[in-house]
Amino acid sequence: MSTLTHQTAYEWYLGSEFWAQKRHAALERANYTCEICRKAPATEVHHKTYVRVFNELASDLMAVCSPCHREIHHHKPAANDNLPPFPIADEGWEG
Repeated sequence: MSTLTHQTAYEWYLGSEFWAQKRHAALERANYTCEICRKAPATEVHHKTYVRVFNELASDLMAVCSPCHREIHHHKPAANDNLPPFPIADEGWEG
């Protein structure tokens, strides 16, 4: 049995078809060019906010190259405590 947490839900989400479509749209919108350095190919999508994670607006996402993405998170690490409340009990889900 595994426990469903914000982290495991987020990891599942990043492997979902729904996320794949959002990711693809963000990369296409930026013409596969990093929105930070505007030079390198964008290969990743950065969440500017986790307020609407699992149901992001296009403006919540930014296409970036790997070095720029690392730099963003070096200055402001992703924080799981910024995720919205999960719709199940805090102690997790036994499934």
